[in-house]
Amino acid sequence: MGMRIHQKGANMKIIFVRHAEPFYDTDTLTDKGKREAALLAERARDWQITQAYVSPLGRAQDTALPTLKADGIRLECHYPTPAADVIKDPDPKVCLVYPWLREFSIPINPDMHPMNARVPWDYPPYYLSEHPELYDPKAWFSSSIYRSFSVHASTLDGVEAELTPEVRTIYGQYFKRDPRKTYIQQEYEWVCGRFDQVLTQWGYHRDGLHYRTRGNALPTDLNIKSDAHTVSRIEKQEAAMEARGVEEPILVFFCHLGIASILISHLINTTPAVMQQGFFLPTSSVTIFSSEERIPGQALFRCQVAGDTSHLRDGDELTSFYGSYSMPFQG
Repeated sequence: MGMRIHQKGANMKIIFVRHAEPFYDTDTLTDKGKREAALLAERARDWQITQAYVSPLGRAQDTALPTLKADGIRLECHYPTPAADVIKDPDPKVCLVYPWLREFSIPINPDMHPMNARVPWDYPPYYLSEHPELYDPKAWFSSSIYRSFSVHASTLDGVEAELTPEVRTIYGQYFKRDPRKTYIQQEYEWVCGRFDQVLTQWGYHRDGLHYRTRGNALPTDLNIKSDAHTVSRIEKQEAAMEARGVEEPILVFFCHLGIASILISHLINTTPAVMQQGFFLPTSSVTIFSSEERIPGQALFRCQVAGDTSHLRDGDELTSFYGSYSMPFQG
């Protein structure tokens, strides 16, 4: 049997892991959060992670560490050069720390937020009805509430409050303001651009609303045309991959609710409001996207699992309410 490799352009899994239950005052985990992280590590033991990425914030790193240690992956805080780039040819046994994976926390004028908040989400129903542009992929970033923070602000303290001095310095090197755009549009384009650079490293090149690939992926229709029995489908898929000596790359991003919502909205071509107002991603939850390539060389990503906490249920741990305004279903 030949050695199996993670072939660029092969079908890919992207896994977003939200940090476990946090103690925000110290950017660490609560005792419950530590139990969540341990249960997550048990779940991830067989993931065979191709490359891991993590936020520079403590609560995300504390969540990632049990999983990384179990898989023999080191967490090293070093950054790409030039700073606007991503690290080329990364070591699969090193979890990469990228500043753009910190929480997406563009400050806005709380006097304009209907709930007097400084975060760009958590809008009540009536506000969404009055501002339908928040659901328009071409206009959401120009909504009046996002224009309330000046692109000419003299300080980034509101954005960088949680960052270490080292990360603050690096952040300033490559995030340049454009007076023609709202601050949130610039931040959105910056983080999504870096995310796309990572996907490019694995053979996925953004092209409008889809991704161009090398056409190396097994046709998605293989499953559709094969035996109707699910086990048979999976066996045929695995056999075909084995014959080609290829494994699906599995990229894992340990981050936050806000930034995950931003990156997912980009991945599936919608607005952040769709994710932030319509989906609950609990602490330590797992959200999985898989590429689909029904036409060789053209890929889209489809969500297979969203906000899943089955590892908590298996460990008799309740799903936390952080990020929800109703009690989570515990079944």
